[in-house]
Amino acid sequence: MSYKEKIIKDLYINNDLYEEFQRISQIKIKKFKLEKKSGGYRYIHSPDARIKLIQYWLIDNVLKSLPIHPAAYAFKKNTSILDNAKRHSKNKYYLTIDFIDFFHSIKFIDFLNFSDNYNISKNSEIFTDELLNIIRKFCFYNDVLPIGYTSSPIISNILMYDFDQKITEYIKQKKGVVYSRYADDIVISTNKKNESIEIYRDIKKIIYENVNPKLLINFKKVKFLSSTSGSAYVTGLKINPHKQVSISKKKKDHIRLLLSIYKKKGLSDEERKSLSGHLSYIKYVEPKFYTKLQEKYFVEIDKIYKTL
Repeated sequence: MSYKEKIIKDLYINNDLYEEFQRISQIKIKKFKLEKKSGGYRYIHSPDARIKLIQYWLIDNVLKSLPIHPAAYAFKKNTSILDNAKRHSKNKYYLTIDFIDFFHSIKFIDFLNFSDNYNISKNSEIFTDELLNIIRKFCFYNDVLPIGYTSSPIISNILMYDFDQKITEYIKQKKGVVYSRYADDIVISTNKKNESIEIYRDIKKIIYENVNPKLLINFKKVKFLSSTSGSAYVTGLKINPHKQVSISKKKKDHIRLLLSIYKKKGLSDEERKSLSGHLSYIKYVEPKFYTKLQEKYFVEIDKIYKTL
């Protein structure tokens, strides 16, 4: 049975509908831009629901069975930014690296390269020309991995496996060094002062020599941090000198302010939803702080959850 026949059977559609899905796969895409906090814009592609349906099928029947490196923490079931931060909590010194246009740096040619190697490693034609054509039409836009596609996160992790492995092999030579990647955020931590500078020099070379995908460092976002100085943040979470992961003081103050305003004069529906999200976040990341808030704002927190 061909992949086309499997999709038609599993999704309870006919051949004409499938052909229609293919026809619109590069057409029925809404495009918009979001302003970045750091300046500039992030371009989002939102596909038609029919295109998403095929993407979900590809995730369930093809993509989720492909290897993702243990050092990759984003877009994975049962992992979070907290798990990513905890991975580094025993170290004192941190190097963080970000990429320019991470998703858009990943091209269909990178998937072709991956599929060739995968077929060879399995000694089987798992990725047929038909399957590759379906992935190309439904998961890439103009042969570039778009932000906004349901399938883009898992594809990015799959195609970054070799890169993650290269970094992992490199840090094995250095005692106590830890590596993780959360989407386009690389974090490398160590307990040796100044070792981060040497690591950065070597990592730059690995990134420069990596071809599939071809990545560019966002030099404005490269940071050398230290938990002893209070500057260590891993994917938005603070690691303090006592090797504990916590929320930043700025975010805590913001949540306290929202609760105070809610107690005195109330909040709009949108603001209450936002506050509810913040509370769920801190309950997961820093339960002790959540308990303190409950002691002071028990009535308000209870009312927020009941009115949503």
